[in-house]
Amino acid sequence: MNEEQQKQNQSVNIEYEREEEGISLSELFQIIKSRFKWCVVGFVIVLALGIAYIKTTIPQYESSATILVDPIKQSSTMDSILTGDVTGSKKIATEAELITSSLNIKKALSLLDLSLYHNNEGVPYSDGTILGGPNAVASLKKRLAITTVKDTNIVKFTFTDSSPLFARDFVQMICSSYDDILTSISKDSKSAQRQFIENQIPVNDAELKKANDALGEFRENTNIIELTDKTSLLVSENVYYQMRLEPLQMEYKEAQVGIEQYQKDWKESGLGPLPTVEQLKQDPRIREELAKLQDLLQELVMYDAVNAMTVGGSSNMVGGTGTIIGMNNSTINDTSQTISRISELTNSILQLKKTILDSVISLCGKKVGDNYDQSIARMLATEVQIAVLQDRADIYKNELGQLPGLQRKLSELQREVNVYESVGLKLRDMLQETRLVEAAVSGNVKVIDTASFPASPVSPNKLLILAVSMLLGLAIGVLLALFVDMHDDTIRNNVQLKKIQGAKIPLLSWIPFIQIPKDKEYPTLVVYNDPLSFESERFKLVANLLYSIEIAGKIYSITSCGMSEGKSTVIANVAVSLSQMGKKVLLVDGDLRAPSISNFFNIKNRKFGLVDNVIKDVPLQELIVKPIDDIPNLHLLPAGSKPLVPVAIFSNPNLKKILEKLKSLYDFIIIDAPPLLYASELFSVGKMTDGLIITVRAGVTSRSSLSDLFETISVSGIPVIGTIFNGCFPGSIVSISNNGHGYGRNYGYGYGYGYGYGYGYGTESDGGKKRKRNRHRSPNWYYRQYIKDLKNRGKVAKKEPIDPILAFPDGLPMELTTPVFNPLVQVHRRAGVIVTDDATALEALSQIEKDQQASGKKSEGVSGH
Repeated sequence: MNEEQQKQNQSVNIEYEREEEGISLSELFQIIKSRFKWCVVGFVIVLALGIAYIKTTIPQYESSATILVDPIKQSSTMDSILTGDVTGSKKIATEAELITSSLNIKKALSLLDLSLYHNNEGVPYSDGTILGGPNAVASLKKRLAITTVKDTNIVKFTFTDSSPLFARDFVQMICSSYDDILTSISKDSKSAQRQFIENQIPVNDAELKKANDALGEFRENTNIIELTDKTSLLVSENVYYQMRLEPLQMEYKEAQVGIEQYQKDWKESGLGPLPTVEQLKQDPRIREELAKLQDLLQELVMYDAVNAMTVGGSSNMVGGTGTIIGMNNSTINDTSQTISRISELTNSILQLKKTILDSVISLCGKKVGDNYDQSIARMLATEVQIAVLQDRADIYKNELGQLPGLQRKLSELQREVNVYESVGLKLRDMLQETRLVEAAVSGNVKVIDTASFPASPVSPNKLLILAVSMLLGLAIGVLLALFVDMHDDTIRNNVQLKKIQGAKIPLLSWIPFIQIPKDKEYPTLVVYNDPLSFESERFKLVANLLYSIEIAGKIYSITSCGMSEGKSTVIANVAVSLSQMGKKVLLVDGDLRAPSISNFFNIKNRKFGLVDNVIKDVPLQELIVKPIDDIPNLHLLPAGSKPLVPVAIFSNPNLKKILEKLKSLYDFIIIDAPPLLYASELFSVGKMTDGLIITVRAGVTSRSSLSDLFETISVSGIPVIGTIFNGCFPGSIVSISNNGHGYGRNYGYGYGYGYGYGYGYGTESDGGKKRKRNRHRSPNWYYRQYIKDLKNRGKVAKKEPIDPILAFPDGLPMELTTPVFNPLVQVHRRAGVIVTDDATALEALSQIEKDQQASGKKSEGVSGH
């Protein structure tokens, strides 16, 4: 081998490129195709789970109803009822919350006869465990959904249950009980007010009787005939403020009772505590607004006091802090400035009360009813007004106290009588008004759409579950295929092989899976047994590539990563192909640990061989044999004796001399090198050759071991001619475009290609025989066949091993052979790399088959196997 060729081959091995890690879309499709059964397994499992879920899930039925909800009545005056004025908000957030309250659900259940309903197992709902036992209310509440239409009082609620009859009846009872609860809440506050007034009237009447009796007794026992004008005025003013205070106090108590009743109803509905009056009074904003209200009321009371201080229409008036004489009442009342100020104060007070109400609403929240908010605001404003009037009344009372005791006593008795009389009249008016308001309260709920009987279940949604199961099954199947492929370290297609070996190391050929016949003398020599078959053409393609390299006395070595990857099969068939092309070929069994070449030619293991020549100097003419009689150009040098240290044989200088001598006798010397994983002498063998060919077994050779092999070869500098992808099964060969990886047609076993060999999926006539249609097999089937062939290796030959004849019985000839170049194969040499056009090579192979010498056996009557 010349130095230039050696440098070129070394550059190929050292600089071979590795493709980027990752996976392309085309590779993903190829993985899915090769692992299709795992995709089906994942799809079937997920789909089965979805179907099982549909079969085992209890169907659920849904019933719904739509109602129109009126807000709880807010106003407590007759004016609001007669005019139809509703000062409360139109929002029904509070009312909507009451639908799912524990009180409403319990009341609805109490209206149903649970023994009429049964679950899918026939157990009645009256059994406490069906609805959840102690947690029945919580369980039903989760299945009760409420939706409100924005800016309207329309509420729609739905309920889901396994019994369609119970779902419908429960919705109906929810509507009924909900109406009762809202009506009860509306009436409770009015009833409490009415009962309070009714209880106060007898008390007031009793107090009035006591006051009249005391006044009459006082007049009888004293000589008081007439009081002074000032006494009368003070008494009148005192009575005036007391009369104003009593209704306010009644209004204050009324608001207090309403607030307490609302808080009680709210708590029973399970909606949590409400803000109290004392808590709201601590708010800085409300405190500031109440202080402003107090200032305005004090000024307004001053004007009212002046207007009320007229004694018998006299022009002389007495103020609360002294006497004002000489000022006519009309002077004060008719003054435009006074009238304007009073109007301004009145408007300010009304506006401030509205501000207080807004502050209360913001603190209580939107879910709290307007009745509660207005009651608190009214109570706060009334409390301030009572305080202002009480302060004013105390002033007059103090002045009245300065009068003589009898006059004061008389005035007090008269005041009490007047007060109780006024209060009695006011209580009776309030009682009549409250009764009318209470009677005006009616149902707050109107059913728009009644609950219907659900004819079909809403869950499980079978179509949706099946669709999701199918989509999820596809995804799980793909993931499962990727997972299996990730854990499969074997090389399954040429794309994976090219990624490992790089772009600068060519794939010389791929060899299909070969079933070993049992009736042949040389079972694994397909080139000899069936030279016109497609398998033979794949081996001949390798032979033509080696044949085209113009080097005299070429020495090649073929190896693999591990044992049983088809290395020896490839060597034997390539050697036979070269011999059939008229070249002199010497096969050297260099696998000294486990020699197998002799078995391939069905010859007896010879006692002496290569080892004996190197160590014991046994002559080569006594060692080289003809393995096949009718192929005289093919010779074999067996391994011979088994050495203790095989690497020492290939490191021996005598071996190099022997190979130099043999190069002058043979066109090709092919050495069967041991696999890398089991022998270290591969490196010594490789350095003696012109090129190394690596055999890769589809579905057997691991990616990690092949990567290690290339790394080791790259470091050692052994020249690599290329790789042979052996034992290919359908789907392991993928077309590769110039722009990258693109999956095209499957080569597999769809042979033919226009050759007329008759080795395809169809039936072809060949020598009067018909071939059987090849069935499509899975990659696992080919792997099982491969394991079966390994077990039967050495047992398939029917004949006993033969004892071959010597190739040189008269001694070795010493003349040099002249290599013959075959112009039929188009080979391009690019930087020491062999690149073969597949179409041109196939055309050349077709031409070679027409050569009578290339058949290797008989030119007629040959049938393919």
